[in-house]
Amino acid sequence: IVNYYTSTEAAPTQTSMIFSQERPAAIGLAVAGGALRVCDEAGQPCPAGVTGEVWMRSAGAPRAYLNDAAATSQVFRAGWTRMGDIGYLDADVYLFLVDRESDVIKSGADKVSTIAVEAALHEHPDIVEASVFGLPDPVLGLAPAAALVTTRDLRLADVRRFLATRLAGHEQPSRIVRVAELPRNAGGKVVKSRLRALFDRAAAERRGVERRGFVRAIFAAGIEQQVADEAVLEGPAFALGSVQRTIIAARRLATVAEPLGRQRQQRDAAVGDLRRPHAI
Repeated sequence: IVNYYTSTEAAPTQTSMIFSQERPAAIGLAVAGGALRVCDEAGQPCPAGVTGEVWMRSAGAPRAYLNDAAATSQVFRAGWTRMGDIGYLDADVYLFLVDRESDVIKSGADKVSTIAVEAALHEHPDIVEASVFGLPDPVLGLAPAAALVTTRDLRLADVRRFLATRLAGHEQPSRIVRVAELPRNAGGKVVKSRLRALFDRAAAERRGVERRGFVRAIFAAGIEQQVADEAVLEGPAFALGSVQRTIIAARRLATVAEPLGRQRQQRDAAVGDLRRPHAI
């Protein structure tokens, strides 16, 4: 097995190595006359073992995107190509990848590697495939979630219990969904945006259930007012038209909606600071 790493922008510069049990996670040394380094946010080389952004330099002519100066300035720096990946070099300058920069989950003050979480999930005997990504969290900004292909139903609590000795608490998924297969593009890469959409649809369905429950509560709570209004509507002394009926209906709704709205605000405030992991 030969590990190989490059990009369209960096080629022919690449890293390459035959798989080694001494460095099973390494993806190689720079070859093809190129250079390799890992840089911090200021673009300065990181010491061995320190995680940063992977940069590669080609032996060929400087590169640029056609008619896109902004993208060129972001990706190409003084002959170097920013790969968009996070990794580190060991003392012998072998490259190890940590995650795709865009996939790193910034959860509160922590950064979570989706690759590390996926690797831990793949150790579970009933998990065939796993894809991890960030979902919006009201407290942390983003929190890890996972889509799983499994041999049987797994509860979130069971998954987190399995991961407790493998990952820190902030790295463990706060939500999971079981899928028959992971969606992939023509290149075989998992399309995580389609997996996020599963959670978006589930959230929309939950909001719909809450709204329907709220409306039912309004009319249930408005029974007493309805009885009083119907006495007016059907009383022999009054023959009300549609305008009057609309006014009474609006009064009935306002009578019960306001206190129910206050109750809902109080409930949301009470749970707003709690972060309760759940599965869908």
